[in-house]
Amino acid sequence: MKRVVILTVITFLGAGAAFAGSLFVPWFLDNGSTGTSGTPTAAGTSCAFITITNTTGSAITCTVTYRTPTGVDATPVANTFSLPMYQAVSWRPAVNDTGPGGSEGPAGGAIPDMTSGDKGSARISWPGGTSKDIQGRVAQILPTGNALAYLLPEGP
Repeated sequence: MKRVVILTVITFLGAGAAFAGSLFVPWFLDNGSTGTSGTPTAAGTSCAFITITNTTGSAITCTVTYRTPTGVDATPVANTFSLPMYQAVSWRPAVNDTGPGGSEGPAGGAIPDMTSGDKGSARISWPGGTSKDIQGRVAQILPTGNALAYLLPEGP
């Protein structure tokens, strides 16, 4: 009987992990001006771009949540979006940059931005599937034109 209980618990834990996925953006700084084609113009500023790609043959409904550096929730009330099959989308997490000279385009502009602040962290999650369904990276572009990027780890 003890073995049956242990196997049942392990099965439920494994099944629970298979029914959701998430990616975590540990840090971004997005205080560059808009309309500059993604390259900030002022010293000490940076443009951040979160990019995610749906690797499956089905659309995925994603939820994004944001936190400031002090842990304050900066998530908008409407914080979901659909990512079409085999498609990628890139957006600036703190500003909407879809106007003239903007860098997001309509798809990126449709992703909800954080409600306050210009730096922090983000979590992108989705029901069903696994964390392998969506791959992502975050990039920071500096006024010098230099950039850095890293792949997004699986979220909590």
